[in-house]
Amino acid sequence: MFWQVGTPDGVEIIEHVAVAIQTVSTQVSVDLSGGDLLVTDINGGVSNDDLTITADGTNITITSNNGELIDLVGGLDGGTGDGTATVTILQYAAGTGFTQSLAPTSSSADHFSTPAVLVGDAADATYVPPNPSSGGGGTAWLTLEDGSTGVAIDFNFASATDLDQLLMWDFYKHTPTDWNIQLFDAAGGGGTKLLDHDFTIPVDGSIFDSELHTTDIPNVSGALSGILTTRNNSANFGVGLSEIAFLSPVINTIDINTLGGNDIVNVAGLTLTTDQSLDINAGSENDSINFQSTATSLTGTGTATVIGGTITNTAPLTTVGGAVSLVANNGVTLSGANADVTTGGGTVTIDADADDNGTGHSARTMRAAL
Repeated sequence: MFWQVGTPDGVEIIEHVAVAIQTVSTQVSVDLSGGDLLVTDINGGVSNDDLTITADGTNITITSNNGELIDLVGGLDGGTGDGTATVTILQYAAGTGFTQSLAPTSSSADHFSTPAVLVGDAADATYVPPNPSSGGGGTAWLTLEDGSTGVAIDFNFASATDLDQLLMWDFYKHTPTDWNIQLFDAAGGGGTKLLDHDFTIPVDGSIFDSELHTTDIPNVSGALSGILTTRNNSANFGVGLSEIAFLSPVINTIDINTLGGNDIVNVAGLTLTTDQSLDINAGSENDSINFQSTATSLTGTGTATVIGGTITNTAPLTTVGGAVSLVANNGVTLSGANADVTTGGGTVTIDADADDNGTGHSARTMRAAL
């Protein structure tokens, strides 16, 4: 490399100047999938992660203490702090997340039934519609209009709704494959557009079947209305559906898996909402998991399962009946007057020497408070 340096007498050429460029790598990903908030070492599972996690009932914050970057993926992509050393995720409640809009409408002419029948029959994602070719027991809708012209189904929600998946039960080959969904923060397609997303579903069912198609969409908060629009015609003419619904994002388990490397996971106070659980697997002889600063509290059916090289509690870990399991190869230590494990009668399992090599020990007797 050559540099030109201005001097009082002209320009001096300096050769072979070494320039050191420091890069910060992405070592951890955070995804929300199937009700699990997945915090995972993505660098082949061999990096030395140093993470701190907190939750206050509204937000979950994860910090990489060594400055390595955290990648929000899936529906969380582009969220607060994505690509930095600290990310914040909304602490969605536990549950199934199943939700439906108010009765949909369409300006397209009905062949049989109306779009209003597309909601209300399904109670969850296991719903199986009746044979749509016979009207689906009143649950299916069909228009003979060409889907390539953009047949639109309009819908409102009863209140502001968070969404991350769209569920569509097809009308076998009367359902087009290519669609667009738009979501808005006001009723009737008004206000700010929160989402404009094209997607494709594989419609290949037999003439008497209605199949469920689940589409992941970028997480949206506060939707009050939406428009579902076709982008092509169906194989058997027209546009038909048997049922539509949504899944709101839920967090049933916070699942931290740092895989290999010499990792540190600091749990600096978690206030989990009803029925949320905690699952930490550091998994290495030299990994350490520390419950510190303030209490970690689980309610409802929430449980805590923790696996690591060493586990140290200097702050309370409590449930209201959910089980707690602390498994370490090199010891479990409860240090200080407030470092109790209290389960309200739930099972407590402590294994301070999981690999049975004689090095692990428990530094304090555990108890399950009733």
